[in-house]
Amino acid sequence: MESAADLSLLELLGEIVGNLTTSGDPSLNNDLMKKVKAICKKSDVYVKHVYHLVLTQLKKNHAEIRLSSFQIISELFLRSHTFREMLLIDFQIFLELTVETDYKQPLPPPKAAAKVLKEKAIEAIDSWHRKFGPHYKKLDLGYNYLKRVKNVEFNSHAARSQAERRQSEERERRKKNIINGQIIRVENEMSDMISEMELCATEIENCFKLLLPHPDDYEVHCADKSACSSSELEQMPNREDVTKSQDEREVTEDVREKEVIDSKMDSQITDVVCEKVEDERQLLSNHGLATRSYQLTIRLDKSGPEIEETVDNSIVLKTVCEFYKELTHKHLPMVNKWLSVLSKGEGMQLKIQQLIDLKRTLEASKSKFLELKITPLVDNVESVSMRGKADSSSDEDDDTEDFEDVPEKEWMQVAILPSERNEYGLQPLSTSQQSSSGKHKK
Repeated sequence: MESAADLSLLELLGEIVGNLTTSGDPSLNNDLMKKVKAICKKSDVYVKHVYHLVLTQLKKNHAEIRLSSFQIISELFLRSHTFREMLLIDFQIFLELTVETDYKQPLPPPKAAAKVLKEKAIEAIDSWHRKFGPHYKKLDLGYNYLKRVKNVEFNSHAARSQAERRQSEERERRKKNIINGQIIRVENEMSDMISEMELCATEIENCFKLLLPHPDDYEVHCADKSACSSSELEQMPNREDVTKSQDEREVTEDVREKEVIDSKMDSQITDVVCEKVEDERQLLSNHGLATRSYQLTIRLDKSGPEIEETVDNSIVLKTVCEFYKELTHKHLPMVNKWLSVLSKGEGMQLKIQQLIDLKRTLEASKSKFLELKITPLVDNVESVSMRGKADSSSDEDDDTEDFEDVPEKEWMQVAILPSERNEYGLQPLSTSQQSSSGKHKK
């Protein structure tokens, strides 16, 4: 006898089924399906309620909603006898909505989801028939109907599924081989280049130490002897303790003698305190201080260190600039490439951690360089420009020096005689031209 249903559980089932069928995901949410199965185990009332909810969603004119609804049916069909009986009662409707047995009612769009729905439904019916066919007559009849009337080839479909599975496995195997080859190549590159990258970061750090020395690198010597007087004063034995010990040893003496000793002791203590205060004042005055209570305000410049290029540090600056270019254009892109390849493999956690540490070191060196404010050397720029002008002027002088001045020769014949024109390939002159040339000669 079925127990009374809990309304809150019924509402929860409706909400869960709605979320599962309208999510649009190709697979079901495992957590939500576990909740559905747990509720259905309590009573068949919840199984029947779920069946009606899923069948309602299966009738929606959307292939993705039908696909999710079919996946819920496939899960519950294998686990509940009550669910199997209810589905087989509406088995013809189920076939029309999933396998497209009625050509007047084609599967709704999208086409990709409709194709997957039909293939999975045929696979599920074949699996159900092999497992439950002898025990459910309607299931056997539906299977034979599809095979003989609708000419559904279950064996070929199974063979096609196996072929697709083999192709998928072959693709995965090739992909894995490619990834393994890339990992081996990355490991070889790492063994060759990691030491070079670490050396680059070390050289940049050494250049920073030369450009910006740390205060700890200097040795500070105490040149003032009075600075040590306070420490020596603190190491002096306390006369009060000495006098007190003496007083304790002479406690059996006369009271008057004790008073005398106490008075002497007080005077000595006063002298010591005065001397100590005087020494402290002398120490402060030696350091130009009038009192111990001072308030100092220290302002730190967060804009970064400024370095002015000089003749002494120009070589160091050029060196650190070259290492910076090598770091940004070669080493960091290579490390990022290695990380992307190793993240695809298995058991690469140690190498990935090693590369992450190396990347942090390189990025720290890069950030330090970017914080520097370098003022270039003006003399170098002027010298370069002057050198360029000198080179251009020297080139012009060289061009002019290539030509030599040739003096004019007095004996050179300027005019050609008429009788000699044929020898130079010229036309003979007419009588008028000969007379005019003769006049010019005169």
